[in-house]
Amino acid sequence: MKQNFMSLCRETPYKNVLFSIKYMITLLQKRLLYFLSMILAAAFLGHVMFFIFFLTDAQICQAGVGKSGVMPIDSPEIKQVDGKKEREIEAIEIYKLGLEYSNSGQVDKAIQEYRKALEIDPNLAEAHLNLGWSYAIKKQNYEIALQETLEAIRLKPDMLTAHRNLWWIYRLQKMPEKALETLKNIIKLEPDEAVNYLNLGDTYVSDMKAFDLAIESYQRGLGIDPKNHYIHQKLGKAYEFRKKYDLAITEYKKTLELLPTDTYTYLFMAVALGKAGRQKEIAPLMKEAHETISKTMPLLDRWDLKLLKFFEGELSEEEILRKGELNNIHKCQALYYAGLKNIWEGKKAKGMDFLARCLDLKIDSLAEYEYAKTELELNRQK
Repeated sequence: MKQNFMSLCRETPYKNVLFSIKYMITLLQKRLLYFLSMILAAAFLGHVMFFIFFLTDAQICQAGVGKSGVMPIDSPEIKQVDGKKEREIEAIEIYKLGLEYSNSGQVDKAIQEYRKALEIDPNLAEAHLNLGWSYAIKKQNYEIALQETLEAIRLKPDMLTAHRNLWWIYRLQKMPEKALETLKNIIKLEPDEAVNYLNLGDTYVSDMKAFDLAIESYQRGLGIDPKNHYIHQKLGKAYEFRKKYDLAITEYKKTLELLPTDTYTYLFMAVALGKAGRQKEIAPLMKEAHETISKTMPLLDRWDLKLLKFFEGELSEEEILRKGELNNIHKCQALYYAGLKNIWEGKKAKGMDFLARCLDLKIDSLAEYEYAKTELELNRQK
């Protein structure tokens, strides 16, 4: 039977003390060696598992796309003798700081960090991409935006975010042919993505007034994603511009089946009813909208609900325009809906003036702003 250390001390005769001490020392040495070997084995296994599951998957964190997780700068496994890899990692860390500034709205600081990263690693495509987007959206410097985005694509030809940014920059520069060409390249890279056909339809509607091609594009998108409520809504607008009001209203209803609380789809349907000469149906529709929305969310003092009240007749034109003075987005929306109401009521000059005032606010990202441009052009052709 094996004896433990304490029992050995108790049972060893005094005359054999020296032997006992030697025996105990030997036993301690064996046990210490055993525990030390176990610790080293565990450390080695942990190191291997970390390498397999973390280091092999490390990639640049790119805004909106890609995997997150960047290897620490001091990871010994990725260091090279010439230090090149270390500098690339340093550039990535600086780039990530630029992303943090971008996400917090500190564009000037973000631009500085992107440029610092590119000084270290000029081939960091993601830094070129985000630098270009910063200049496009916040600085409206489309020359630099275009240059940086094209460089990102040169470095990573398959980076879809760069191609989409390029498409939007061309649109902002009023270059629809280039935007269309870019979208076709995107579709080649990603033919089964419904959003690409949504963007294609938007380009045909807003930039080229090619409504039949837009309708075809939206339908192709719905063929891929039939439950995409946004494409149904955009298809409704394209039908509306083609004066196919019944089809437009059908698409708006499909949108509401998928998203029953979407206030703006109700507003678009009100516009289609007004253009179709079915103004008497608008107030009941607005009442239905209030009832539907109230079942799922509290009816707070929301701006979109004020627009519903305007079409319902509870707010006058003067009141909705005054309430829209809070900010330019609300102002543009109030002018858009009031302008269209004036046009279908026969007060075309006043309605077009409202639409023109909406465009003076220059809010490219607002749907009503884009639609106001199309409405003005179509009404000028009459």
